[in-house]
Amino acid sequence: MSCAAHAPRIRKSLPSVRWGTGYFSAPHLTGPTSVTDQQARINLLNRQKQNAETGLNRLYEAIEKGTIPLDDLLQKRLEKLRTSREALQAELTRLHQNIATPVEQILPSMVERFSKGVRRKLDDPAFAKR
Repeated sequence: MSCAAHAPRIRKSLPSVRWGTGYFSAPHLTGPTSVTDQQARINLLNRQKQNAETGLNRLYEAIEKGTIPLDDLLQKRLEKLRTSREALQAELTRLHQNIATPVEQILPSMVERFSKGVRRKLDDPAFAKR
């Protein structure tokens, strides 16, 4: 009996969650299904991350030049941009890991076939001597 019969798959769309300055869904449950979709998502996240970094750099430069004072409102804006950048980086890291290890493509039949091949090799006396 395969493990797939006992493991339900969660592929429902979840509502978006407000986080930082944009909307982020729960991609770890609904995630892009193809490499093309994942690459498009990575490109989008890279652009959003670059925008957040550009905003932070502009604010830092303005503070350093004395153009704007560092007050409570500006500190909140800086924290919001930092949080957004960190969230984007975490999602990018997760997407890169998903591309590197496509777990959904490993089927129970593949695991079984691999296991039988390894068992055959281990039972072979010629292989055991190596």
